[in-house]
Amino acid sequence: MESVIRCIGSVLMYSLGLSFRWWEIASLASLVPIIAFISCMFAPESPVFLVKKGRLDEAELSVSRSFGPEYDSRLEVRLISDNLKELRETKTRKSDYVKSIKSHPEVYKPFFIIVFLSLVQQFSGVSVIRAYVVKIFDEVFSDFGHHSVDSLNTSMIVTECTSESQTSSMAYVSAILIGVCRLVSSLTLARLLKNFHRRSMYFISIVLTILCLITFSSFSYLISNPELLSLHNLSILRWASLISACCLVFSVQLGVQTLPLLLSGELFPADVRASCKGLTRAITCIFLVLSVKMYPQLESILSLSGTFFMFSIVMFIFFPAVYFILPETKDLSLEMIQHYFTPQVTVWYTDSLP
Repeated sequence: MESVIRCIGSVLMYSLGLSFRWWEIASLASLVPIIAFISCMFAPESPVFLVKKGRLDEAELSVSRSFGPEYDSRLEVRLISDNLKELRETKTRKSDYVKSIKSHPEVYKPFFIIVFLSLVQQFSGVSVIRAYVVKIFDEVFSDFGHHSVDSLNTSMIVTECTSESQTSSMAYVSAILIGVCRLVSSLTLARLLKNFHRRSMYFISIVLTILCLITFSSFSYLISNPELLSLHNLSILRWASLISACCLVFSVQLGVQTLPLLLSGELFPADVRASCKGLTRAITCIFLVLSVKMYPQLESILSLSGTFFMFSIVMFIFFPAVYFILPETKDLSLEMIQHYFTPQVTVWYTDSLP
């Protein structure tokens, strides 16, 4: 749902960009964190926190609210309680992890896995498309309305943003369409994750991403060399470029973009989950800023088509590494997942509660 809500926000921002200037949208957007701050005061507590405080009945209710009334909430609370008891006996402070990090693979292994997946995520090209979508498709459709409008049976106008610059309306329409594709893909993923394994979804996503990157870069190369094409073929390629970008966004959102964030809430032990998730999220944001800031330089050196083709090569190189390090967490409780990284400690909860 976090990814779905984020995509809804993106579609809203792109839609507002069709009619408003960036500073007007930024002024309106300041209301959102204010509303979020007020809303967080009414957010329910997590089962782990409630068990820590000894509020077991409330913890069972919280588990039942999350997983449904048929879920064995008493067993889940027992698992959480046993795990917290073990942590209190062996690791009384979070600083113990830092002082003896080598002896805690359940912390550093998930950390490096998620950081690596976040790095792979940046080479999918979606962060660049999300940040520069209007600029990219303004170049794609830059003279779309200046060529033989009658032959295209359309009337593309140019939206005047300022007295100094004009941006094709198709650039904004493209941004909205791509935002809608992200939203649809997030909703699809939310459904598919209930039936398919995490690893399967991720590898389907990364294969489709590589193919879409190659396709988008190929179309971009042909569009940048219009002398090789007729006017009719150029028009078709522009639409094909938009469709391939939509397919790219859809493919990435099925796993490459969303799984690192999802796993950061599943792989870490309960007592450091919030801290480690915040740290990995911060590192992901650093990667995001670097990729967005480096893109203009890459485009000036390699061109648009060359940059996205380079992304596909890097994704292909990363593929084997991801195959060997990505764990499967479907249908495992949060307390059981950490034992995946500590095979010398095996605890099986197969008995039922009396």
